[in-house]
Amino acid sequence: MAHVENYKFTIYMAYILRVTAALLLLGTSFWFGWLKHSPLLVFLLAIVFTPSYIAGKWRVWKSASPSMAVGQKIRNILGSYCAQIFVAGIFFCIGLAFSAMAAPSAVIFDISAFDIHVLALLAVSQIILMPLIILLEQRHLGDVEDILQQAKDSGIIAHGAHVIGDDREEDDGFMLDPTPITVDSFFKGDHFSRRDYSRTAITDIVDWNNKKPFVAPRAATEDMIQEAEERLGFRLPETLRDIYKLQNGGYVGPLYVPLVENPRNNYDDWQCAFAHDYDVLMPLSDLSSLYDHHMAYFDEDYDDVEDKEAWISESEKLIVFAARTGYGTALDYRKDSNNPAIVFFDNNYGEREERERFHLESFDHFLSKLCLVEYDYGGIDEEEVVFGDAPDPSDGDAFWSKGNVSEIPLTEADWHMAGEKLGVKLPVELFPFYTCANGGLSHFRVAVQNTNENNSAPLKIFAKGPYVSAGHFLKVEDWVSLGELSDRLEFHESLRPWKEIHENSEKLIVMSAAYEGAILLDYREGDENPRVVSFPDLFEPESAIRFDSVQDFLDRLRRYDFPARV
Repeated sequence: MAHVENYKFTIYMAYILRVTAALLLLGTSFWFGWLKHSPLLVFLLAIVFTPSYIAGKWRVWKSASPSMAVGQKIRNILGSYCAQIFVAGIFFCIGLAFSAMAAPSAVIFDISAFDIHVLALLAVSQIILMPLIILLEQRHLGDVEDILQQAKDSGIIAHGAHVIGDDREEDDGFMLDPTPITVDSFFKGDHFSRRDYSRTAITDIVDWNNKKPFVAPRAATEDMIQEAEERLGFRLPETLRDIYKLQNGGYVGPLYVPLVENPRNNYDDWQCAFAHDYDVLMPLSDLSSLYDHHMAYFDEDYDDVEDKEAWISESEKLIVFAARTGYGTALDYRKDSNNPAIVFFDNNYGEREERERFHLESFDHFLSKLCLVEYDYGGIDEEEVVFGDAPDPSDGDAFWSKGNVSEIPLTEADWHMAGEKLGVKLPVELFPFYTCANGGLSHFRVAVQNTNENNSAPLKIFAKGPYVSAGHFLKVEDWVSLGELSDRLEFHESLRPWKEIHENSEKLIVMSAAYEGAILLDYREGDENPRVVSFPDLFEPESAIRFDSVQDFLDRLRRYDFPARV
């Protein structure tokens, strides 16, 4: 009990001292006004107010200071001094107004020795009080976990209970994966802006700009990185360059960094590292300075020009790599143009120094601090499972989750004509399913290793990506040879067109495709009984998953979903 009582005493004492310091400062300004002493005292009072104001926001200033250049620190201090002139002036004028109403007399413009003595005593009081307040509040933040744990272990309070001043109890749905984040494990998926060039080339032929859909390399090349660095004016950290060489931006999952030494499993002790809910590293083409990021949303006709004064200083030297609605994370080149620090910013805060929320010394330090948060969904098992039997051709409707159902079902003549258009005979095994729906999203999204085994790791044969779910089959009229699909695309100079990678590509018929993945009917050994081959990556022929026949493909298809939906 003594630990908890001592903890409460620390909190209340810090609060009392803060109130005392504020009353001394504001009361002295009012008192000088009441006595009609020199208005010039306001400028001297502001000198005492300013360090007290900085001490009052000590955690913010301490966090922001390491990445600030000397000039920026001076500007911030001068800005605080001007603000304190205004505050001291208001209370001086209030005191002067009350004095004038009580006993009208002339204002004394000379500063007396008595005034200097009072200012000196005020400064001494602040010199004593502010360090005490800082020490008490740091002790409160540093000891809170040990004190609470001792109290919980002794049964004084229940686990999960809230103690006065403790806003850092654990959140039930906040779980940390202790596995270190490395360059190789960094990405969890593609960036949401990545366009499905394959589907566009198949269904729309040309892209939005009336040109061939462009196939950019999934991993950034050295030339791409250097081009971005020349545009930004800074070289990216080596580890970040390695990450981009693995993948040019993308989904990283809910990664957080700790804000305190011994963080708990809650949102108060952790900072989202890549803009909450977006959780993405920007592609190279989207990287920009914080200044340019500001200007992209600043309208000279409607926005107040004075708002720019609140922007973080030297924002042209902050390179944003994750952002959402005014807050994000950036490389900070203000102190070292070769070795940037990391700054977490939030432009939703009013004052400039408060907008720099948190700093880390380098990108490598930032990477070492990252932890993946695994959200608890209330006991729902989030692991998908393989279940059920192979699709039944006599129940074609059960094959589709969201099929393209037409008022006029596909006929055998339509099926035959589609094959003639492609120069092949389409397999009859697929026809029963296409009579129920002309392509669409299937329930059957994976294949098993063999027809008698559902428990082994499933083969994920369908390509997927942002806004594209696995299990999609094309409309039969959209089926196209791989050679034709390759011709419809514009490949980056570092990439080989698919028709150059795969021999006899005109004999490979695409029936499902997204991005660089596809499922193909392989007629290269004859036009009667095609095989089926799935390519997770058409740029890598060795990634192929092969099926001996269309029937083998269908026999090994299985449903794949969350247990709650089974």
